[in-house]
Amino acid sequence: MTVDTKPRLVRVAVFECLELAANIAQTRGQFVDVFAAWLQRAALSYNSRRPLAEQVRIETTAYNVVQGQYPPTLDDIDAIIVSGSTASAYDQDPWILRLAEYLKDVYTHNQRVRLFGGCFGHQLMVHTLLRENGAFVEKSPNGWEIGVHEVALNPKFKAHFPVLEGVSKISCQFLHADHAVLDEAQLGDGWVRVGASSLCNVQGVYKPGKVLTFQGHPEFDGFLNEQGVRNLEKGAVLNREQVESALKLIHQEDDAILHGEVVIDFIVRA
Repeated sequence: MTVDTKPRLVRVAVFECLELAANIAQTRGQFVDVFAAWLQRAALSYNSRRPLAEQVRIETTAYNVVQGQYPPTLDDIDAIIVSGSTASAYDQDPWILRLAEYLKDVYTHNQRVRLFGGCFGHQLMVHTLLRENGAFVEKSPNGWEIGVHEVALNPKFKAHFPVLEGVSKISCQFLHADHAVLDEAQLGDGWVRVGASSLCNVQGVYKPGKVLTFQGHPEFDGFLNEQGVRNLEKGAVLNREQVESALKLIHQEDDAILHGEVVIDFIVRA
């Protein structure tokens, strides 16, 4: 008997928390396109080491949550990705408050759908899901973390992912001024911190089978991050000295694909 085996379809809802500027969108599209391209590249690497029955194919759908767009049902969704934003997790904009309540509801009442957040998405999940544990988000006293930086992985986190065996540090693109503050000893309930960089002690959080966040932007490459930095300069958010310093760090090699493999493994297994 012949068994018809094919890669598993992984259906991802990308919650877009920012409309990307024209200098990015004209060549890379919006956040859904950026995440799709990153996950497709990661899936190629992920699949290359697995038999067909364990391989995946990624399907992404965009929801502009700033405009109030949400899936009508989660029945055909395996994971939700919450994107970055120029907003802060502690802002009181109605769309942020609604998104926070939505994520809390999914976390509490839907045991199947996985939640992944990057940068703003990471901070919002910490601010929303771990507030009762004393966690919060604030402006970082260390200032901006921009460009490619290394993250020292928490052994408790990496133990959940075979792809991280023998890996002690992992790097990706960063572009943030807020950071999450938490006491790992107070987290409880299976939560662990992903790791720390020299500028940011909370580089993500992980709850097996439910939540994974990264402070960085592994979905970004040097072009994307440079354009983002130049937009912040145009808006007088960053000065010339900050931009020149950032550009020296942006165009370096990173571990974006490895980050993506971790995310895929999180969605389908961990």
